[in-house]
Amino acid sequence: MENKKNKDLTIEFLKARIKTEEDLDNLSNLFSMRGKSKEDKIKYIIENEIISATTLRRLFDISHIESKDIIEDLIKNKIIELVNNEYKIISSTALKQFLIEKM
Repeated sequence: MENKKNKDLTIEFLKARIKTEEDLDNLSNLFSMRGKSKEDKIKYIIENEIISATTLRRLFDISHIESKDIIEDLIKNKIIELVNNEYKIISSTALKQFLIEKM
């Protein structure tokens, strides 16, 4: 029963997340980054300007609480900011350095 619940939640997540072909490409690329090096993962985040607790959790295999704490630290240090319900990277150099040290 738990697997069905998780599958249903995953389907709902995908329906909410994928609105365009670009969304599908970004999500597909995110999953393909799992076996890559830390530097490649950081480069992916910066190049695609995709940062969120979920992205960090999936890429670096950390808990949701850890990823939320990292997002809060990034906001507090003015490395990212929340704009229209999305996090925008203010300084890619600072973000890279922060993630190298944290991850």
